[in-house]
Amino acid sequence: MGVLVESVFGPGLVTRYYGGHELFQQSADESQDDPVYVVLDLSSGGLYVATAWDVRTLRGFPERLYPIPPMSRRAADELLDRIHPLADRVLRDTKLNPPETGPDALAADAEIRRITEALSEDDLAEADKVHLYQVEEVVRGDEAEAFGITADTTFARLLDIEQEILDRMPRREGVWVCPGLKDYLLDLERATPGG
Repeated sequence: MGVLVESVFGPGLVTRYYGGHELFQQSADESQDDPVYVVLDLSSGGLYVATAWDVRTLRGFPERLYPIPPMSRRAADELLDRIHPLADRVLRDTKLNPPETGPDALAADAEIRRITEALSEDDLAEADKVHLYQVEEVVRGDEAEAFGITADTTFARLLDIEQEILDRMPRREGVWVCPGLKDYLLDLERATPGG
């Protein structure tokens, strides 16, 4: 069985990309960023990037987790391409029933760990670093009126509004996300009569 490289970015079951592009997840209490992982699913051969929230939600299949810093989609794709041959070796030398990991799988797993553990945010190009806006920095307080948010506003339209708000921010190098903006817009929609 070969490795199926899944670059599941955007709204999906596996990976969350805020702003439609970037891998980032903040803990529910917003006190810290959730870890991000390269995940090798030993049963399906899937190789993808997921946040800790996604990993907790989707647990239950045999997998290997390799922590990485938050990064742009482009950087994550490059990392998956780099470790793909190693992941293939892990899969080829691992049996699930009964569980058995061969020496080549152990060596390839150790090399993936070496690569991912050595990767820090400082190693990323500035364009691939993920930076945060706070909600207070991006909203003006008139979004319901300015964007016509009502009880009938669809979730898809709220996602478009989220992107429009982020697009009006001054361009800076790197990737900028705003955790909490989607919730702010959902709260506006719910606060309208009939919402």
